[in-house]
Amino acid sequence: MNGLDQYCRTFFGYGAWQCKIWFVGMEEGGADSSSLHSIRERLNLWHQNGCPTLEDAAQFYPKLDYARPWFAQPPENQATWRQLIRVLEFSKNIQPTEEQIGDIQKSKWGRPDSEAAILELFSLPSPTATEWRYGQFANDLFYLKSRELYMHYLYQQRADYLRGRILEHKPCAVFFYGWGKGQIYKRLWEGIVRQSFFHTELQNLERCNVGATQCFHMRHPVDRKDGADEYFSRVGRLLSQLNC
Repeated sequence: MNGLDQYCRTFFGYGAWQCKIWFVGMEEGGADSSSLHSIRERLNLWHQNGCPTLEDAAQFYPKLDYARPWFAQPPENQATWRQLIRVLEFSKNIQPTEEQIGDIQKSKWGRPDSEAAILELFSLPSPTATEWRYGQFANDLFYLKSRELYMHYLYQQRADYLRGRILEHKPCAVFFYGWGKGQIYKRLWEGIVRQSFFHTELQNLERCNVGATQCFHMRHPVDRKDGADEYFSRVGRLLSQLNC
């Protein structure tokens, strides 16, 4: 598929590198996000926009069939974004309603002038961490034969790029999210920051510094066990102490 290799190497998410807060996940989700139709639609749109490293979420997503409901009126809840929006709002001592979260998701989230950039370690979307539909493209790109080969082949290049952008743009705080899975998430995040995270007063939240930037390792936003709303509210309150 034309441009797929470039997309795998150079696309990183939504917003702007100048945003003061970065949220970094493993990859985009969304039901039907990795279908052949959705990937063709995504690549065509990305090429039309000039193949940027970051897109404007409110301009990009509504043109993808599977993502349109997230920007409808009213918008369908996007589970990962919901908690990240709550973190950002609680950092400003705002306790948002579900309606307010939806309004932010639809019009203010992942945009060049947003407070937060929404980034991904890997560029290809997938509905789940265990699903892998990209083997159909392996004849063109050998590293798409399996998720394991894909991650192994692209990880260091993309990790180095993210670290370089942290050092260049000096965001106030970077939140890497994803916990568990035999510590795989933690190892991948530590490969970016090139040091170990250390514990904070909040369970399942760790931190370290990369230059002038505070980096955090936190639970995945769709992790609903053990009072998830309260956990992410507390993460937001901790962020407020940084005066970003």
